[in-house]
Amino acid sequence: MMHTGPILHLNRQQGTQFAAHCSAYRSSLWRCLLPSPERNQALRGIQGLQGRLEQLQEQGQAHLALSLSMEEGTILKQLFIILMQQYGNAPPSAERNQKLGELGSLRVLVERTLRQTQAL
Repeated sequence: MMHTGPILHLNRQQGTQFAAHCSAYRSSLWRCLLPSPERNQALRGIQGLQGRLEQLQEQGQAHLALSLSMEEGTILKQLFIILMQQYGNAPPSAERNQKLGELGSLRVLVERTLRQTQAL
């Protein structure tokens, strides 16, 4: 599949964090939403994105360039909303703060990437 959308640039650590948050989002979709075409579409989208991310990671490069479709951009916006709520509602802990910090940093990267593309 050829992607011609914006390119999200990540270092290896960000890639690892991003894959973990994709997995947490998939789990949340399974647990919290009733089966529906929208849920299934979000699951397929995030699974595809996560799979491409993991393929890039397996290549062992220090820098990851992940192309995003507009649909994936929309799915990622939902991921950030849902996971920020979930992590924010968790009892205070160092792990919770770390997850919120990672998610916030990734959200800024994704939103900046999507905004740059819209400005072209």
